[in-house]
Amino acid sequence: MLAYPFVPSVIAGTGWIDTRLPVLAGFLLFAGITPRRLERRETAVLGLAFAALIIARLGVITLAWQGQNADLANITAVLAPVKAQDRVLVLTAPETAAGPASEPVRWRFFVDQPSFSHVAAPALIQHKAFYPQLFADAAPQPLRARPPYDKLVDDRASPPLTTLLWDREKWPVTLHEFPYLANWRQDFDYVLVLAAMRIDDRRTFHSDDLDFIMGTKMAALYRERSHEPLTAQLN
Repeated sequence: MLAYPFVPSVIAGTGWIDTRLPVLAGFLLFAGITPRRLERRETAVLGLAFAALIIARLGVITLAWQGQNADLANITAVLAPVKAQDRVLVLTAPETAAGPASEPVRWRFFVDQPSFSHVAAPALIQHKAFYPQLFADAAPQPLRARPPYDKLVDDRASPPLTTLLWDREKWPVTLHEFPYLANWRQDFDYVLVLAAMRIDDRRTFHSDDLDFIMGTKMAALYRERSHEPLTAQLN
């Protein structure tokens, strides 16, 4: 806990380092304490209290996973047209004025951190397609992407916002933070937008660049019109 204020959030490509320390400290504190000289009534009350907390927490987790299963089913359906070696650019729709209150609680595990950032993984797992957030960072991960896919890898916590692609004033800053977006029209076959319920009309979303294929509240899939095929394969 003394080290907590000084530990960075990301070390060698692994995130949430500082956030994990208090959790570990809590487990160690719980495991390292042995109550002594407790009366039978005190033991029973404490036992029931801890059991109730565990059951309540398991209930919350169960409800969250049930909802996540529905989101995963939606992603699987939306990604159905994707084929092997296709390249899927994953983006996140920006929050609406209504904010988190208008969205499922399961979509966040912290106040400002989405829980669906890596829900596009079925693109690789089920379709053998490429998407940038596939955990191919050379430092902590065993996966490697072959050229030219290696130039498109991005293992950040969350996919970039859709607004970054069409905000020309901020384009230099966008390219500095997300260099793989420089030629996104040519480098990607599809655009998958997460949290698509935030978009007013998914069918006409940037229709000059994208053709709407299908969508749900969780995600919407678009076909990029001007891409050029890459011939290399994924490792």
